[in-house]
Amino acid sequence: GSIQTVVTKPIPRRSVVLGKFIGHAVAVAVFVSIMVGLAAGLVRGVSGYAPPNLVIPSTLLILEGWVILALSYAVGSVTGTLANGLVVFMLYGLALVGSWIERIGSLSGNVSAQYLGIAASLVMPTEAIWQRAAFESMPGIVRNTVGLVSPFTAANPPSGLMIAYAAAYAAVLVAVA
Repeated sequence: GSIQTVVTKPIPRRSVVLGKFIGHAVAVAVFVSIMVGLAAGLVRGVSGYAPPNLVIPSTLLILEGWVILALSYAVGSVTGTLANGLVVFMLYGLALVGSWIERIGSLSGNVSAQYLGIAASLVMPTEAIWQRAAFESMPGIVRNTVGLVSPFTAANPPSGLMIAYAAAYAAVLVAVA
């Protein structure tokens, strides 16, 4: 009911939700852009290395922020603040653990574990977006050995279809809110 004191004229709910979402989405985009720029500048200053293309990974990180924001709006439209934070945090953790399970399943040949990880990515696609962003920011020579480089990167990076799914996921969640 607190929005009633801010919105005094009869404005449709969709206008309020879309206006707030767009404002927060712009803030997320600006924040991510500044953070990526500062991190890339720091790495270049210390090591002399500059990633070849930061536009794609930056865009993916912005999308990840928008997915979390959209989920927060959708859950917040039916629950209180504390429950909203808990649900979003738990789903984010589910995505992270699901990606580890999928990775372990890939390395061990366990198809059930792979499917479980994929299901977690469909419930909350943030980790899949992160893995694609990490993959896109790597030099070409490292991409070919990505499964051997780090346990925190994707053995098989998510496809463009998964990224499109994540964008549609965010749009549906905003519509639900």
